Amino acid sequence: MVSELSRAVATPLSNRAFLSYHHPVKHSDLQHQPEFQNHRPRVILRVMSLAGYVDTQRLNFEAIKDSPHYSRLIETVDRLYRATVELGPAHCPRLCFGKMLLMCHRSLLSSATLIARGQPDDTALVSRRAIEIGHLAIAVHLDSQNYVRWLDEKRRTARWQERIKGQRPKSEPGHKWGKDVLEHPLLAELRTFLGMFSDSDAHFTPEFEGNLQWSENVTPGESVTLLLEYFETTKRVIHCAFLNLAAIHLKLLDVFNACFKDGLRSDRGKRLLKTTAWAIGSELAVEFSPGEHGFPAPSSQ
Repeated sequence: MVSELSRAVATPLSNRAFLSYHHPVKHSDLQHQPEFQNHRPRVILRVMSLAGYVDTQRLNFEAIKDSPHYSRLIETVDRLYRATVELGPAHCPRLCFGKMLLMCHRSLLSSATLIARGQPDDTALVSRRAIEIGHLAIAVHLDSQNYVRWLDEKRRTARWQERIKGQRPKSEPGHKWGKDVLEHPLLAELRTFLGMFSDSDAHFTPEFEGNLQWSENVTPGESVTLLLEYFETTKRVIHCAFLNLAAIHLKLLDVFNACFKDGLRSDRGKRLLKTTAWAIGSELAVEFSPGEHGFPAPSSQ
């Protein structure tokens, strides 16, 4: 139950369930602490065991899965994907669009279960790749030869050979798209998410380090114990991650509808699922300001 997430768990790190909601503790700047200015402290690092990590993933999932953000919102988006897959064969003009649709659905499930296990930052790479799939789908929708260019084995082999030699590849990657793709209206919000992932969790940046939950226990004149909480279960972070994930995939499903020549729009069941997903997302987003999530008022949906 969601209420379980608010329960503080005080156990050794190797078994700690990290199910409590808490605020991240910022790094203390040791060089400005008087007791350490003339004496190097002994630094103690606390680590989590592999078995403890796996156990904690399971405990987190059991606690978070009943959240409406997972059990209502994400499950509705999942049903929308499955409805799209069922309707797809009658409208899908190219096999590659079917492959892309399935890969994006896989990304949704992967990211959702990572968030539910207390690993929302690890979803950045998965969601970034899904958005890149959306770019390819739009590119192929605009010009089918873009898929041929993307697959170009000769170009890809040359790039790999140059990397093996320690050289920077001279040819452009197959996913470097022009303005017709990058400025496509169906990709506008997805590209915003893409930039956010690059600045926060997809790469090692100060933002990534700063968003992790650190705590330090200082024994004046002796030592400082540094603890990294391996899982993120702060309520706002988990909820916002689910909202953003749902918004990304609802936008990706709009991309596939365009690729299927709007053939999916006429299905009443699919329209109802989409409307329901936007309504649930908007309802759950009330705890955030508009800029923190991907759910504007769904009046135009």
